[in-house]
Parts: sequence; structure tokens; C-alpha cells
Amino acid sequence: MIAMAILAVMAFLIFTSTQRTLDSKEDTQKTDEMNHSISLALNRMSTDFQMAFLLSGNDFLGTEGLVTTVFIGKEDRADFPSFAHQRYFKDAKEADFGEVGYYLEDSKEEPGVKLLMRRDSKVLDNKPEEGGKSEVLVEDVQELHFEYYDANKKEWVKTWDSSQLEFTNRLPRAVKIEMKILPPDAEEAVTYSTIAEVKLFAQPVAF
Repeated sequence: MIAMAILAVMAFLIFTSTQRTLDSKEDTQKTDEMNHSISLALNRMSTDFQMAFLLSGNDFLGTEGLVTTVFIGKEDRADFPSFAHQRYFKDAKEADFGEVGYYLEDSKEEPGVKLLMRRDSKVLDNKPEEGGKSEVLVEDVQELHFEYYDANKKEWVKTWDSSQLEFTNRLPRAVKIEMKILPPDAEEAVTYSTIAEVKLFAQPVAF
């Protein structure tokens, strides 16, 4: 009976150790997947901002000057035209440009969870914050912040609207992107950030 008791204790210890190892492996895998999705999202956002552009309506053939492009940047949302549009089907009748938007949206399946959304519209129109389709890039995003570098003032600003007098027909020199995300089984959010320089400016600048 003593031997059986010892075996039972050893079996319990082995089971507990194995369970902890599996739980730790699962948590590590979830964290790796989250970091990978965040890295992909930041890279995609950077590419879109780098390829942002502004053109007057007269530069779009067949529009009779009725279409204008606008860069609208808020503290928690950005909508703008970009040359980073990707065509996924061969011979698709799509241009290399389109409207792009980034914002947070409440999850319909999990209350209290916010999703980082990317809006992609193949058509440029006079409604820069509407249209197209949206896809989820990252889940469990608690906060999303943008800042825009004004090359004239040489400072970061919270908002940018190229249709307004202060920023008429101007793009920000760069965009600072910051996200706060809650990792799996963590109590505090982690901040991820990057800076995307708009490529139409040829020379790099120190921020």
C-alpha cells in the first residue's frame, strides 16, 4: 500500500508538471501569434501611410474634376488615399490606388473587446471616410493613437485635415502609430509603436 501511495503521488506530480508545461506552451504560442499579427499590422499600416498621396480633381481623367483627395487624420482614426492598393486577382480591373482607413471597432462576438480595422476602398470619391470593405487586423486593441508630423512647424500635431486652410493640399511628413494591446492572460496592456515616413518627401528627417 505504501508503494501504491508513492506511485499515486508521483503520478499526480507528473500530471501537474505536464499540465503546467502544456499551459505555458499554449500561452507562449498565443503570445507569439499576437506579436506576429501586430508586426504584420504595423508593417501594413506603415506601407499605406508611406504611399499616401494627394491629387486635385483635374488630375483624374474622366471625373470632370469632381473628385478630390483628402487626408483626414484624427487622434484615433485615419482615412486617406494611398498607392498601396494590392490586386489579388490577375487582370483585375483595379488601379494601384484606393482609399484606406484605420480605426477601432467593438467586437460583435466578444463584448468589451476592440478590433483594429483596416478599410480598403478601390474607388476614390468625395466621401473619404466611407465605402469599401473592412477587415480585422488585430484583436484586443485597447487604444489606438495617431500623431502627424508637420514639416512646416517642425512638430507633431494631433489632427490633420488637408481640406482645411492650415493643411491645404499638404500631407504630414510622417505618421506616428501607437497601439496598446492586452496580451493573453496579462493584467496590463503593452504599447507597440512605429513611425511611417511619407515617401513623397525625398530626404529623411530627424524627429
